[in-house]
Amino acid sequence: MNISSNKLVSWDEMDGGHGMLILNDFATVQAAVESSDDYAKMLKRWGMDDPKKIVTTPLTVGYLGGNPLHGISSLINKRT
Repeated sequence: MNISSNKLVSWDEMDGGHGMLILNDFATVQAAVESSDDYAKMLKRWGMDDPKKIVTTPLTVGYLGGNPLHGISSLINKRT
């Protein structure tokens, strides 16, 4: 990746590699959310009482055009 031109300049496949997100990541994230007291408290502020009714999705990192919280922070700030 050439950061100056924002272009991919080469690509090398690697044997034995995998994408940044694997199936186990889904179960790991879901278990972490369901067992988190802090997450349960946050959900209650939104009127939800059961974290097991929330389905989580792990996301890979990526370029979001600058600010990674663009568009999200305004939603968060409304409920805090």
